Amino acid sequence: MQQDGTPSTNIQLDKAVFWPSVMMLCLIMIPCFIFPEAGARWGKQIFHFISFKFDAVFEWFTLGFFILGLMISFSRYGSIKMGRADETPDYSTGTWAFMLITGCSSAGLFYWGMVEPMYHITAPPFGIEPNSPAAATWGVTYAMFHWGPAPWAYFGFTGALVAYFYYVRREPQLKGSLACEGALGKRARGPLGAAIDVIVIISLAAGTAASLAILVPMIAVWAEKLLGLERGLPLNIGIIVCWVGIFAYSVLSGINKGMKWLSDINVWAVFGLVAVLLILGPGVYILSFTTESLGQMFQNFIQMSTWTDPVGKSGFPQNWTVFWWAFWAVYAVFLGIYVARISKGRTFREIFLMVVCCGTLGSVLMCGLLGSYTMYLTTENIIPMVDIFQQQGPEYLIYELFRTLPCQWLVWPLVIIVGFLSTATLYQSCAWTLASTCSTNIHQDEEPPKWHRLFWAVLLGALAVMLTILGGLSAVQAAAVIFAVPVLVVLVFMVISFFKWTREDFGDALETPVLTKTSNQHTNQ
Repeated sequence: MQQDGTPSTNIQLDKAVFWPSVMMLCLIMIPCFIFPEAGARWGKQIFHFISFKFDAVFEWFTLGFFILGLMISFSRYGSIKMGRADETPDYSTGTWAFMLITGCSSAGLFYWGMVEPMYHITAPPFGIEPNSPAAATWGVTYAMFHWGPAPWAYFGFTGALVAYFYYVRREPQLKGSLACEGALGKRARGPLGAAIDVIVIISLAAGTAASLAILVPMIAVWAEKLLGLERGLPLNIGIIVCWVGIFAYSVLSGINKGMKWLSDINVWAVFGLVAVLLILGPGVYILSFTTESLGQMFQNFIQMSTWTDPVGKSGFPQNWTVFWWAFWAVYAVFLGIYVARISKGRTFREIFLMVVCCGTLGSVLMCGLLGSYTMYLTTENIIPMVDIFQQQGPEYLIYELFRTLPCQWLVWPLVIIVGFLSTATLYQSCAWTLASTCSTNIHQDEEPPKWHRLFWAVLLGALAVMLTILGGLSAVQAAAVIFAVPVLVVLVFMVISFFKWTREDFGDALETPVLTKTSNQHTNQ
């Protein structure tokens, strides 16, 4: 019965995780609603302290996570299959790739692919002159870098780690705390484990709300310009209600049917938008600019990964690279659970490399192509992009950017599908993970109760409204960095657990090409 999304009667609410999480989120939300200015001020101060004091920690952790994931993928551990010998993947490789891209990036990649290059061209790194050709190239380069191979390793690596304890060790639940049991022992199932799950939930809720807080104003501008609706808090709430409605349909359909439907539509809309951009826009210029920026990213990958600028004190790596690494870390456990949920029957190597490659491809499509078109409009003075960006805001810049393309009757349906539906997929996967983490006795092919998932969807919407009140990018940066610090500790426990478990389960049998585990025996396939 679980195939249709109906929960098992044995599934229960994990009160030791659910109630502390809800209470702590309320303790964060309520004061910020009552004292928004003080909340914004404290958030900025905490962000500045963490990003400048721990910049090297975030940069080395992210680079190390990426390198370690590659080493494992091409070692004997990479051959471990996530499941038994007779278990096959639930999805075709194409559908699986689509679900990885849409579930792990959402409309955030769409938004930042256009907006981040504008931040960098007006305030570029390395002392480059603002609004210069070099600043334009570095703007797209850094956007692709911040959405490139290294940060995607967070999701690929964590997804493979969670898949191991779920499909190989046959743990009954997808919880971050259980993925730490190899390092923590029985404590992972006690108060310490509950604390880890609470950390995961709060960080995920804050990260998701931060993403929604950025995307809601973008959708609101479209509603204002295309439908004549007045911008304000009621419209923002209405947009979130629409997302909850799409989410409700997906809940009623079950994660398999609902996520597959949303993912397929969204990915084809992305390809359609890219085709329109290349065919109806300056396709040769876009491809040339993207190629140059991509090459510049690979040539300077190590420098960009380790740049902290202690002498120049520009603040660029702290405000951007450290912020992004923290943002990705916040989502790591959640999207690791999501990746594991749809990756049964795959090997460690397949999971890690597919997530990194698909994610980087999405980065090139969005940050590269859309970012290059943004720089084309800016450097060629087609429209006053810098003035629009600085005086009206990034959400108006996106609207004006798409207005420059011909065939508006075709462009806007694709833009709305990409911007709106991709956020709905993020909503669905977040609410599912939150509900699953706050439940007990969930086995494979079972889903949390529908009321539980809808509850988290509504709470995420309330958090998003709070962050929009607190104020845009600065609130998002603060939320990401503050909650990323404890998540890094959880990720260390997960890596230690993986290495301990693999030695216990396989020992010297890791010399074989593809490994599966049945009970206490090692099976070659």
